[in-house]
Amino acid sequence: MARISGPPPQQGFSIPSWVKDYLNREHVIAGGARVDPSAFPRDDSVIVALSAQAAAAAVSLAVTALTGPVPANTQLVFSNGVSTFTTATAATGAVAIPVQALGFAIPSGAVATYFGTGRVYVASGTILGRTYAERDAGTPFGPVAAGDLVADAGEAYILVHDIDDALYNADCTLYRHGSMVDEAHLPGWGALAAGTKTYIRANYHCMRGAD
Repeated sequence: MARISGPPPQQGFSIPSWVKDYLNREHVIAGGARVDPSAFPRDDSVIVALSAQAAAAAVSLAVTALTGPVPANTQLVFSNGVSTFTTATAATGAVAIPVQALGFAIPSGAVATYFGTGRVYVASGTILGRTYAERDAGTPFGPVAAGDLVADAGEAYILVHDIDDALYNADCTLYRHGSMVDEAHLPGWGALAAGTKTYIRANYHCMRGAD
């Protein structure tokens, strides 16, 4: 639980445990900001990670056990730039995916994403970002990227409240810079890139409460 007393949170939302300030206008940017739904995976998305190299002309990919099904005729674009289509549905837990014959080899460890068809849920504590060029063009926020963290080139904020489905309501409440953050309870803190952690620590008052 957040160690906060005082006025209730805005709009009837509970206060996230990583928030260590009042959720008033001094600490939140409550209106006008939006996220780009297409920049986030849907809640039934699946990461497809190769567990072994796939040779050119291969028609089956060895993968780590799937966390959800991947339908037939899904395009998979791997991190090395090679793309293919599945030729049959791969079930949850499958360790092989049938695909159209590859034009090029794909190395072990390469990943692709099946983006799914469900809702676009964005959790409280997600780090959102965009470049100033994107801001000036009216581009909504997406997941933070390295270019957003460059001084005088971009901006990044922590999302205060969950977005249940950005396809239907993309409005977001941003935590203002200078507010207090409990790193121990910020979701995914340990997995954040070093540059993102540095930016958060430079722009927020960070502390570490009991786990």
